[in-house]
Amino acid sequence: MSQTGYIILTIVLTLFLLAVFVISFVAYVKTPAPKGCEKTYGPNCDNCDQASCQFYHYAEMRMQKKKEEEEASKEETTSERKE
Repeated sequence: MSQTGYIILTIVLTLFLLAVFVISFVAYVKTPAPKGCEKTYGPNCDNCDQASCQFYHYAEMRMQKKKEEEEASKEETTSERKE
């Protein structure tokens, strides 16, 4: 095969791989999340229970803070009712 043939083959293979990447990426973006996984992930994640997740401890602290706020609001409501 001549040098021109190798260049054409390289270009065709590169375009093919690029097309596969684009098609798979578009299909990935259009695929809906499975049931139960609709929540966002990252520092705002409340449904992750994997301790290996880098955001697990932040989510755990947020949940603890949320519970404390709920308890404080309940105590405040009960104290207002007693008065």
